[in-house]
Amino acid sequence: MSTIRRLFPESSLRLSVEDQDAGTSCIYSLPGDPTDWVPKASLDSEYEVALDPFCVDSSSIQLGALAVNPSQPDIVLASDRLDQSIMYFQMTADGDVESFFQSALNVTGIAVDYQSQNLYYTDPEVGIMMMEVGVSQPRYDVLIKGLDDPHDIFVDPDQGYLFWAEKNTVKRAKLSGSSVKTILTGISRDSLITLDTESRLLFVLDQTTGCMRSMKYDGSGVKTLFTDPANYTEGMFSGLTADQGYIFGAVADKAEIAIWDQVTGKRLVHLSFLSANVKQFGITVNKAESRSSTGRCAQKKGGCSQMCIHESSASRTCKCEFGYSLQADGVSCQPGYPEINFALVTDIGSDAVYQVDIHSGSVSKFPIAHQANRRIEDAVYDSVNKVIIWIDTGNGALKSKMLTPNAAEITLFTFGEDSVIESIAYDEKEHIVYYTNSELSQIGKVSANGGHEIILNLTADELPLKLQLDTAAGYMYWTNVGSRPSIERALMSDVSKREVLVNDELENPTGLALNVSEFRLYWIDSEKQRIEMVYLNGSGREMVEPDTEAYSVSLDPDFLFVARQHDIRRYSASGHATSTLGPKIFSMLNSIRVYLGEDDKDSSDASRLVTDLTNHMMMMMMMCITWLLRQLA
Repeated sequence: MSTIRRLFPESSLRLSVEDQDAGTSCIYSLPGDPTDWVPKASLDSEYEVALDPFCVDSSSIQLGALAVNPSQPDIVLASDRLDQSIMYFQMTADGDVESFFQSALNVTGIAVDYQSQNLYYTDPEVGIMMMEVGVSQPRYDVLIKGLDDPHDIFVDPDQGYLFWAEKNTVKRAKLSGSSVKTILTGISRDSLITLDTESRLLFVLDQTTGCMRSMKYDGSGVKTLFTDPANYTEGMFSGLTADQGYIFGAVADKAEIAIWDQVTGKRLVHLSFLSANVKQFGITVNKAESRSSTGRCAQKKGGCSQMCIHESSASRTCKCEFGYSLQADGVSCQPGYPEINFALVTDIGSDAVYQVDIHSGSVSKFPIAHQANRRIEDAVYDSVNKVIIWIDTGNGALKSKMLTPNAAEITLFTFGEDSVIESIAYDEKEHIVYYTNSELSQIGKVSANGGHEIILNLTADELPLKLQLDTAAGYMYWTNVGSRPSIERALMSDVSKREVLVNDELENPTGLALNVSEFRLYWIDSEKQRIEMVYLNGSGREMVEPDTEAYSVSLDPDFLFVARQHDIRRYSASGHATSTLGPKIFSMLNSIRVYLGEDDKDSSDASRLVTDLTNHMMMMMMMCITWLLRQLA
């Protein structure tokens, strides 16, 4: 039995493996050219391979699907199954690691188009996503929606196609997501696919029947390579890849790789790792030679203002990132700038502010200039002046910008390095921003002219987090996530008059919302994963939703809007979830506030008035009936 060893080879198979004995998640590199392992005879030849893997603690990172950018062969892209991100690995002895994008839910396949430097990935909850690679702030958007369990995505940039497995089919589309075509049906849901871009062949392994087939890109020329499950190995595969006339399969629950001939389907060699107690989650081929883009996207993104999609050497398609719309010129992108009836959310995963239409669910990304260390925690809207105000916690800056194209950003105030500002609230009438400083246990305010005042100093074990204002009644409300969690309020004119509204059965109250017309306060306990309500005087505590993974909450007169990690859920006043608002592709939502137009406010108030009058009349009728029954008795 042969043993092969080499550190981070330039041309190799790359595997994502979880070593259960060592408690690590690793990228293994099988050294040398894949053909070095393939003997020219003996079906049962077997190699034991000694590997020098790059590993991380599996309690922090759990690697999944893999891809290599052909234009940068020393870099590996991998999904992280633990925190639902896509990782960027510089495959050197130093092992530089960077998590550059927070994905939605579950990445089941990754592929890279080297022509336009775009990454494609499948997410069963969303569809097929597209994202830039090689930039610090990658743009992204949904490419194809409405798919049923998509996985195993591959691209051939030179031919302009992407392929994926979906439920019981294999499908193909152009790199722009158009011209979707089903090229194979009747396969099991756990089938795997791979491409060989040199031979322009697609390979499909049906893991239920054990049948391996090859075909041309259009689905013609189908050839059965083998139908005997014993021919490929025992157990299920986690992935396939192909190169230089061979097909490579990673066995999911074993330290084994099978290699077949693309023409005959004959199994040529069986590779075993030295460590046996492993699980494999991804496999890809890494070639030593790099490829350079030859299409229009190679030069200044083909003239596109945001993302460029390679079609052929002479053509390209422009695409906008999530929250922007392509304009009539087919090149430029603009957000929508809604002024009424939207939910304003901050996404700390993608470091962005979005406006989500509460009726249509359409999303507009508010343009904010990139700045190093930026982390946008919270945002509010001045509906009178059409201005969005946000806190950049990473740089300690309170900023604002008008809701119009080409408006300038204004720094309202800069906090000290020892401050951590996590929540803001806005007094629209007085033009004052209130804030919580959890690091210094303070609540303060900043006026429109830049005036700054600390209005409440709390004890060191009190950590103020979320903040809301009832300017009509003159109260401010906040959550305390310190050692003794609580929800409190104080007069804005005299903060010494504090009241504790809730201080029992609390662990991490991270969301806060007011319904002043009904004198109710709602909060989310992200640790207990529930929504509760209490009246503004602290009485009548009720459970609204006993099971929700959320961080922030807002409301209009009819609904609660709850920001979860990747989406916004709309609940009725009784706590029943009614729908998802907008797409399910946010990275990590942190705050949400709902702003209505006057028409919506009026209709909601009218509806509320009718309901209140109806309830009042029914109560009076019941009282009359009770009185009559007593008289008759």
